[in-house]
Amino acid sequence: MTKEQRIFILKFWWESGRTLQTLNTAFRREFPGEKIPTRQAIYLLVKNFEETGSVEDASRSGRPTTVRTEENIQLVSQA
Repeated sequence: MTKEQRIFILKFWWESGRTLQTLNTAFRREFPGEKIPTRQAIYLLVKNFEETGSVEDASRSGRPTTVRTEENIQLVSQA
């Protein structure tokens, strides 16, 4: 889900009286062609927002991902 979609879901969740059916209909209208989030995904998004006050993803442990750009490839080959 994009950040814009998360914000839309949270706003509509409280405005609609927390009904999944109306949320799904509104989501379909606002984001045509996008996959509708599952009930579990919506509940988890709401729970995380209530706990953290943020719609951002939590940071993950482990090695960070890298990006293969032409500039990075040249930097590595020069080293």
